[in-house]
Amino acid sequence: MSYHCRGLLVLTVAVVLGTPVQAQTLTPGQTIYRVGEGITVHFADVPLDHTVGGPRYLELVNLTAPSTAVQTAYLPSDSGGKVVLTGLPVGRYEVRLRYMSATQVVQARTLLTVQGPTTPAASPPPTTSTNAARPAAVARPPISPSRSTALPAHPPMGEYAVYQWNGPGGFVYQYRFSLVNAGRYRVRDDEWGNYSYTASSKRLTFTSGPLRGFGGLYYTTGRNADGPTIALNSSGPVTQLEERANGAYQFAFFRPGGVR
Repeated sequence: MSYHCRGLLVLTVAVVLGTPVQAQTLTPGQTIYRVGEGITVHFADVPLDHTVGGPRYLELVNLTAPSTAVQTAYLPSDSGGKVVLTGLPVGRYEVRLRYMSATQVVQARTLLTVQGPTTPAASPPPTTSTNAARPAAVARPPISPSRSTALPAHPPMGEYAVYQWNGPGGFVYQYRFSLVNAGRYRVRDDEWGNYSYTASSKRLTFTSGPLRGFGGLYYTTGRNADGPTIALNSSGPVTQLEERANGAYQFAFFRPGGVR
């Protein structure tokens, strides 16, 4: 490949990852929600994970006080669909679409508001005689916001998209694999192997097949977590996850709808 072509390729990648794609859109199901309601955000025409070099996610920023990110949610493996969010306190929010491979760029954005619960109307006074004893008022429990659905405590069965850090290119898609049952896994479509899982430590050991010798660690929060996540080490057990340099491990992100 000539020097001119290489330069053109690098420029093209930089433009794709560093510049918002104008066709992408975010639209709230409604502009005003009440505390405790499920909040729906629709997305459309968003390039898939492997096209942009890593997972895509929504960032919710509270524009009241302070203006900080309060929640993130990763997109399913589709170019269009919806994400449902819960547990947001009262405030005005901006929802921002970002790529993990270019976190400094906002690809699309929209606004919504979360208001307090509706105050029930007061009951009219009774029309009985003023000498009759009135029943004591019944205490009502406070209305509290609903909580987000808890993530699985152990790695769910299904397909995972595997990425690895590649310097200036950010996270680059590598391959897909599936946990088929409690002891069998499959890479891509027909490369099979065995693994074991220790629930107390959340560690996986791949004993045969294409990932033989790999170690895995399941987690849902922390470094590069994208919901249910498995850190993979081709040299054995995953250690010092938070301190390792970028590129030391691969990261497998669970995709309930399959990798597309």
